[in-house]
Amino acid sequence: MQRSFKQYLLEERIRLAKKLLKTTDGSITEICEKVGIPNPSYFTQQFKKHAGCLPTEYRKKMYEEK
Repeated sequence: MQRSFKQYLLEERIRLAKKLLKTTDGSITEICEKVGIPNPSYFTQQFKKHAGCLPTEYRKKMYEEK
């Protein structure tokens, strides 16, 4: 199954966002800007679609696993 460049880019941005959520204390707004998504609402929506949870939930889960 092939994906478009736009889909690939979004997946890479979400992958990077996951890494930043694990390794930094930056706000969700800061992280979405760093990965190239300037709209926090869109970022949160897409993050949930790809990761299965909200960015704040993901970060909380990562802290609990430490």
